[in-house]
Amino acid sequence: MPTGHSPDPWCRYIPHLHRALVDPSQVGYLPYVAEELTLEQACSAWEPLHYLLTALLGWRSPGHGLAWWYAGGKPVDDTRLRLVRDHWDAHHQLDYYAAWAWAQGQACLTPDDLDPAAMARASLWPHEDWWREFRRRGMALNNDPFYGGTNPLHLGHSEAYGWREEGAGEADLLVDRGRRKAALIVSGLEAWRTDLQATASRLPGLGDRSWHVEVVDRQVGWLGEYRQSRETGLWFLGRHSLHMRGNP
Repeated sequence: MPTGHSPDPWCRYIPHLHRALVDPSQVGYLPYVAEELTLEQACSAWEPLHYLLTALLGWRSPGHGLAWWYAGGKPVDDTRLRLVRDHWDAHHQLDYYAAWAWAQGQACLTPDDLDPAAMARASLWPHEDWWREFRRRGMALNNDPFYGGTNPLHLGHSEAYGWREEGAGEADLLVDRGRRKAALIVSGLEAWRTDLQATASRLPGLGDRSWHVEVVDRQVGWLGEYRQSRETGLWFLGRHSLHMRGNP
């Protein structure tokens, strides 16, 4: 079966992420964030999470979105967040990504460098007890998103994924105006976001209503049903209220 493989090792599992969101039995093809991972393995294991939050939920600030999610007890009424909990947070590994997103560039090389009171004041997560307990856990993973510098895993490669101009424009668009539905059939994941953005100019105006665009890649399969926010201008999956949690 074609994989839509990316030459960028950070993004190599993104096709599997899309499949897992459609069919939970496919989640086994995503790498699990375990204690013993090489640096390259850790980068490719964490990047699909970053892509899920930024590209699919449309969160410009994963830190704000995760602060809302943690504060609410991590609800999983959204299928994307259910996968986040089940795959990246089975043993609270997500805390390391959340701490990185909340720290906003503040570097901690080791737990000894972490000042819980200072992090509670300066970060997006103002709970000193949480930071204190997090410091106690130490470096439980060989390579994690938080310890080792401002961005030790160099996360963010996926922010350019799907925006490639080469190969864009080879998509087919089917429109059902009466139901406010459209289907976009793309010819490759690495240009799918470019093609989706281009549909905005191809769809008839609906006033204050939104189009629901189902995106299908000819290799990977169904990528989800997207809407474009009139507040942020971004395309996203799920509820608009959830999209806005990561766009303060």
